[in-house]
Amino acid sequence: MRILMLGVNHQTATVAMRERISAEGDRLRDLLHAIRAAFASSEVVVVSTCNRTEFYLARPSHASPSREELVALLSNHF
Repeated sequence: MRILMLGVNHQTATVAMRERISAEGDRLRDLLHAIRAAFASSEVVVVSTCNRTEFYLARPSHASPSREELVALLSNHF
């Protein structure tokens, strides 16, 4: 298994950017469905607070998603 982590926090992104990618309620549910549909062999955890949003994906070695694939999915979703 390999772990992929991607996130933003109060030191790396503006308030406006953090608000755009916050994940809660229906938006979180839709995002989790999109990630699971795109990367079925991965397990995902999303941590979203007022100061940070982080995405953790556990995946088999050398399996999708790559960092670029996850960034593309998140860009399309948000």
